[in-house]
Amino acid sequence: MRDPAEQPPVDAKPATPELITELIKGVRDLAEHDHPVGSTDWHCINLAAYMGERMGPVLALLHQADDALADARRALDRTRHEVARVQTDSRNRHRRVLALRDKKRAEGDEGRARGLERVAGHIDAIAAQLGDVLAELPEPQKTPGT
Repeated sequence: MRDPAEQPPVDAKPATPELITELIKGVRDLAEHDHPVGSTDWHCINLAAYMGERMGPVLALLHQADDALADARRALDRTRHEVARVQTDSRNRHRRVLALRDKKRAEGDEGRARGLERVAGHIDAIAAQLGDVLAELPEPQKTPGT
């Protein structure tokens, strides 16, 4: 949760595409216009003040985007941990089924042993697929400010 001082004013208007375009043009104008040599550049001062007065919605939008990115990264991290947990559980089940297969085979119940071997193969395939999913998930990144 952000500090209340970082929140936009209650009456802040949303950052519209038109406002963003206007600010981009202003930044470009600041860089490209003829700067007077040896005197005060009132054009730059006025344009910078004008743009600064309109920055509130843009900064609020950036805060929202940062918060949404942090939320998405946390959700991805939870998903990564859950997939890893299920994969570990699948591997454990695979080992237990193989142990049960070996027990049935030792008892002379070859039919059940073959059935358990097929089940173990399916569980192993699921664990491998979960490993592939984990390999495709992006690595966690630290969110700035967290």
